[in-house]
Formats: sequence, C-alpha cells, structure tokens
Amino acid sequence: MIAGDFNMIYSSEDKNNDNVNRAMMGRFRRFVNDLELKEILLLGRRYTWSNERDSPTLVKLDRVLCTNDWEDLYPESLLQSTATEMSDHCPLILGLCEGTVGKRRFHFESFWPRLPGFYKTVQRSWDEPVQASCPLERISIKLKQLARALQSWSQKQTGNIKEQLALARHILHHLEIAQDIRDLSVDENWLRCELKRHCLVLFFFANVPEHVFH
Repeated sequence: MIAGDFNMIYSSEDKNNDNVNRAMMGRFRRFVNDLELKEILLLGRRYTWSNERDSPTLVKLDRVLCTNDWEDLYPESLLQSTATEMSDHCPLILGLCEGTVGKRRFHFESFWPRLPGFYKTVQRSWDEPVQASCPLERISIKLKQLARALQSWSQKQTGNIKEQLALARHILHHLEIAQDIRDLSVDENWLRCELKRHCLVLFFFANVPEHVFH
C-alpha cells in the first residue's frame, strides 16, 4: 500500500480547472498501471488540496494506492477525510475495520495540570471521606470520585476543548466538501478561514508546552 501526497494527478477530473500537465498525468497513470496498483476510493471528497485563494484551485493530490494482495488482506478498508485545519492538504484517514462502540472511558488530558484550579480540584476530591474498610476499595472509590470531579472541572474550566475542536473540524470539513462542487459565498469562505484559525488556537492550547504557562 502506498499513501500520501503524490503531487500529481491521475486524470483531468482531479483538478477543478483545465490547467493540467497531460504529459505528467500520463506518466503517473502508467506508473500506477505498471505496478498493478488500484486506488482506494475516498469517500465524501473530490479534491484534497487547495491554494487557499479567493477563487481557489482545488486538486486531488493525496491518495491511497494498493495491490490486489493488500486488498485481499483488508477487504473492509475505508478511506475517509477530515478538515484541513492548519494545512492546505486534506488529511486522509484509512480504517481497516469497524470498531465496536463501548462504554466511554475516562481520559486524562495532558494539558489539565497547566490550568488554574487543577491541583485544588484533585486535593478537594481526594480529601472527601470514603465509607469502606478495605484499603484497596477506598482507593478504588477515591479514583472514581476523582475522575468524575476532573471531568466536571474540565467542562467548566475549558468548555471541553476537544469537543469544541471536533465541532469546528466538522463544520470546516463540510464547508470544504461544499467547495469541491461549487464556489463558496463570501460569508461561507470567511467562516471557513475563521474556523481554520480557531482550530489552530484550540490545538495549540491543548498541546502547548508546560513552561509557556509559567
């Protein structure tokens, strides 16, 4: 399986204008045919790259190619996309099997200790009395209480950064899908640019090094 930015197109339908290099396009097509590769269909998107102009050039530069043997190993593979955010390329997500939805687990976020009130929340929760005679049972109860306390604190403190980021990505992705088939309005393009900046801020806040806050 070969995946990534090939920086070439396979056919004229891979670009939203007629400015194509047919010689390069033919060489790329021969390369794919000589290696007996087939393309995994990208669901929901026509193009994967934009030059970010007011009247953008849209091109399908990113793709996933595979052999028949690989396809036999992963017959249920699924290729999807997500919002571009900080890049001018559309990220591709290759799934090899469907996951099973289960009970939501507690996830500790690495940026929590950098936020004000984190250690007070931990101390307050841990100091709460627990009615249990077994030491291991007491620790188990305290950990469950702490998980609930941190989740509640996180919702109030950060407005759930990951959910905000997921929502911004979702809207941005749909605007980019619309841009594949029509020109965005002035308001839609303004919103698309604002969402890209918003995603950048949220991503930075969730991953900024600890010393920045000191």
